[in-house]
Amino acid sequence: MPPKKSGQNLGSSHAIHTVKRQPAHRKIAKSLVIAISAGVLVIIITLGWAIYAINTPAGTGKPQLITIQEGSSIDSIATQLAQAKVISNDQLFKLYARLGPARGQLRPGPYMLSPGMTMVEIVDYLASGKIAARQVTIAEGKTIKQIAAVLEEDTDFKGQGFESVAKSQPEAQQLLRELNSPAGNTNPEGVYFPNTYEVLKTQDVSALAQKMLAGFRSEALLYLVNPQPEEGKEVHPYVAQLTPYQRLIVASMVEKEAAKSDDRAKIAGVFYNRLSQGMRLESDPTINYVTGKVVPSAADLTINSPYNTYRTRGLPPTPICNPSLDSIKATIYATPNDFLFFIGKDRKVYFAETYAEHQANIEKYLK
Repeated sequence: MPPKKSGQNLGSSHAIHTVKRQPAHRKIAKSLVIAISAGVLVIIITLGWAIYAINTPAGTGKPQLITIQEGSSIDSIATQLAQAKVISNDQLFKLYARLGPARGQLRPGPYMLSPGMTMVEIVDYLASGKIAARQVTIAEGKTIKQIAAVLEEDTDFKGQGFESVAKSQPEAQQLLRELNSPAGNTNPEGVYFPNTYEVLKTQDVSALAQKMLAGFRSEALLYLVNPQPEEGKEVHPYVAQLTPYQRLIVASMVEKEAAKSDDRAKIAGVFYNRLSQGMRLESDPTINYVTGKVVPSAADLTINSPYNTYRTRGLPPTPICNPSLDSIKATIYATPNDFLFFIGKDRKVYFAETYAEHQANIEKYLK
């Protein structure tokens, strides 16, 4: 038998086991994993809440007009919207406005915002620059008084007195001077250009009046002041005998007499024929301008007024409406013809060269 080694416990039946301890770096790694997992979970929860919050309306309520001033910071806009209660969290708004698709580019102007809009919708809206504006259509052939009556029925313009505003615009008087209106005439009838205009929700009828005057200057003035031939169209010879203001008067009469472009150009030619022969124009709309009627009575035709072209020779003293560009161009590029008379029925116009033909048309179409 081999000799016993010193210190060997021969009487024990159990081996001695050594306990293995985990290295310190493993404990740290495990703690980091737990911390990171917790952090990621917090981030996911926070991100989920933020996504939910920016896509959830702040509440309910009516839309309101909110004006973002030029130079406003994201912080001030957030405060303004929070005070108006259209957003529920100004900090989240600032974060999304800066880091979202808008990249902080919110545009100034008036906007219609409501608590029922999400933060995403509000930021996108402010970034688009689609300010709170509305379209206002001014129909052709209306007088200033008629335009005022139409606007008086409009909630946004009610009680603002378009008629007095229109007569007090300096630009209207400037246009009259450029048209060579007679000295002393301050009636701006005719220079309020009919069209569809975009008006901000914050603007009043004075802004609309200015837009209409600007429309006349840009669209119509040059045709009246310096008429030139256009492709396939020649300036009617009689136009040279009229001042720009008188051309506008003719255009206003043409506007009221016919609805179709071809008829308008022929009617302008009829007026020029009668003027050149010293005949009275005998136009119903000129007397209707005084009476406010659509169809004059026999008694109306005897009224002593410069607008009664059944009694007074030549043109009425002012335009009788605000004509369209189509009527202005029809006046400048009138169709030369030999007609001296016309009647209208159901948007159709019947022309005649002689009084006998004219009477025959009356018998055929009006009786």
